Amino acid sequence: MRTEPRAVGAAGARNPLSREVKLLGALLGQVIAEQGGPELLELVERCRLRSIAFRESGDEAVERALAADLDSLDADGAESLTNAFSLYFQLVNLAEERDTVRRLKRDQRTPGISREGSPGAAVGWLIERGWSGAQVAGLLGRMRITPVLTAHPTEARRRTMLTALRRCYRLLEQLDDPRLGPTDDAEIRRRLREEISILWRASAIRRLAPTPIDEVRTAMTFFDETLFRVVPRVYRAFDRELDGVGKDEGALTDERGAEVEAGDSAFAGDSAFAGDVGQTGTRPARVAAFLRWGSWIGGDRDGNPTVTAELTRQVPRIHADHLLHGYEAVATRLLATIAAYVPREAVQLILETRLARDAEELPETMRDVTRRYPDEPYRRRLGAIAERLRRTRAYLTEESGPIVGRYETPGQLVAEIEEMQRCLVVDRLPRVAYGEVQDFLWQVETFGFHLASLELRQHSEVHEAVVAALTRGGNGGVARPDLSVEAVPGVTAAEVLATFRAAWAIQRRFGEEACHRYIISFTRSSEDVLRVLDLVACAADPTIPAAATDGFGPGAPELDVVPLFESSDALTGCGELLEALLEDPRYRRHLAARGNRQEVMLGYSDSNKESGFLAAIWMLYRAQGRLADVARRHGVELTLFHGRGGAIGRGGGPTNRAILAQAPGSISGRFKMTEQGETVAANYANLAIAENHLGLMAGAVAVASTPEHDECGDEADRRGHAAMDELAELARRTYR
Repeated sequence: MRTEPRAVGAAGARNPLSREVKLLGALLGQVIAEQGGPELLELVERCRLRSIAFRESGDEAVERALAADLDSLDADGAESLTNAFSLYFQLVNLAEERDTVRRLKRDQRTPGISREGSPGAAVGWLIERGWSGAQVAGLLGRMRITPVLTAHPTEARRRTMLTALRRCYRLLEQLDDPRLGPTDDAEIRRRLREEISILWRASAIRRLAPTPIDEVRTAMTFFDETLFRVVPRVYRAFDRELDGVGKDEGALTDERGAEVEAGDSAFAGDSAFAGDVGQTGTRPARVAAFLRWGSWIGGDRDGNPTVTAELTRQVPRIHADHLLHGYEAVATRLLATIAAYVPREAVQLILETRLARDAEELPETMRDVTRRYPDEPYRRRLGAIAERLRRTRAYLTEESGPIVGRYETPGQLVAEIEEMQRCLVVDRLPRVAYGEVQDFLWQVETFGFHLASLELRQHSEVHEAVVAALTRGGNGGVARPDLSVEAVPGVTAAEVLATFRAAWAIQRRFGEEACHRYIISFTRSSEDVLRVLDLVACAADPTIPAAATDGFGPGAPELDVVPLFESSDALTGCGELLEALLEDPRYRRHLAARGNRQEVMLGYSDSNKESGFLAAIWMLYRAQGRLADVARRHGVELTLFHGRGGAIGRGGGPTNRAILAQAPGSISGRFKMTEQGETVAANYANLAIAENHLGLMAGAVAVASTPEHDECGDEADRRGHAAMDELAELARRTYR
């Protein structure tokens, strides 16, 4: 922590990571000396060096000296020392994150080589096995990949701390610029000292337990910083890999919208076409939006009585506020960008009709943009889109403001963007149509107006107790007990019914996609699933007044009921349970209304704690195979939802390899997993790392959804099944 590197920047360093770690350590040391005094810095340095020496040599004398230093500290001294090392490691993590991005960029510059699991490697794997470009595009279009954000105590850092660390990262990023001069370097170091001083004085962890709304707003930090921007980059990466694979139609068109070859004299003239003609950004996108996002934050009430129905109702408002602000910013940026002059007599009829409707519904806005851009119809159209988005946000967030002319559904916005693309192509601007306008389209197709589907979760025993409280005498009649009495500690029947009514209220305002999954923790039997249908029916009962359920009126939400299997007994018997459920006439009617789609969640943490890592992983693998077989026999489309965490004991590990190791036939283009606690920051705080993470995930899902991969898995299963049974049983006995 003593010596500050003298060299300018990090771009020319033989080992940039080492230089950045030394720089951050030195700057932190300076801040510690300023804020805590030279004595604290001496203590920190002494403990650091002795820790290194003991780790390398195992010398007991060094260990005793280190222990003596630590034993001599009072509470304040111990806190200061802990803060010093905590901040040091967080800064080192930033340097390592920067080095990860550096390596990703270096790999991209290596011609002809695709990283393992990357979009290029996945598409190449398919092409090598005879897949055509159309088949690859079709596979990508069928995929549905759903990362689900969850709050978790493994992430204890405040939003303030996370935001400050991102500022430090951006400064660190500037040191990689080879054009950096001494003055620039000195300014970056000054600003780093300033940020580190703030980090030193700020409380690293919350003094009070975060509320669920605090956790929602923390998740929105990652949406604003990364998720909104990374989605089109992931799609673009796959679309780029389809360049030259099969025929790329629609790259260039004439004024009638007909395709023109590169050699056509009407286009070629005296100059050659650009080298990227027919590639992504000049042709219609061949990759459909395959990502969807979910969230448990503000919806997971299992063991958390602070998550109430009213709080759940607030979450989609926060989601919509951030999302619609993002859309509005995109529309406004495109308005400033697409300054294409089109004479009034040349404006296409479909565009002219749309502008006329805008003038009728948004008179003030259109008078302003028409005055400013009389011969730039695309700017006028984008001005109207931005205003409609403002009004949509006012409606969804229930804020004051005009709502006439708002979008009723995301599909309306999608249709307008696609319409604009067609007009731009006819006006000989395909690069604009399939560039940033396509990115905007991908964002809307992915996020809708809800950003992430809010998922509800409650324990099966809560449902059992509430149904028992509501049912009179076993004849199916509904009694009228005092709903405010707790059915189980901390949970009343009123709150359970209010949750279903809140989901119905959310669907009415935001659409079904905003909240339509209900997860049942510790599912033990098919009755646990059927009880949720009973409770939905009870929530719609008009004889139970809104006053009894926290002001939520009667209503039955459209729900996908998701059993969660966590224990070893549940995982072992999950196939039989699903079989019984799919044979139940009442449930099959419900499932038919939901498109014969069933989702099942598998819990990794509890199974690991109960049986040990190896036994739990093998148990989960076999459960996947059984569930897939049952769903296939009953003609049901199955999605497995993997409740993985970051640590190995919570199912953590390389996501792409974990996907490729799933049971054959269990993915079929559909993959869903939790992003828990600290893994949210690890995977989504940085744009490049988020793009790599999602690209690896999507590439693995594509490969794992092929018959060729299933054949390999079946062969490995046949050869290793008996050995794994034996190893898993031995591991379980040893663990227990």
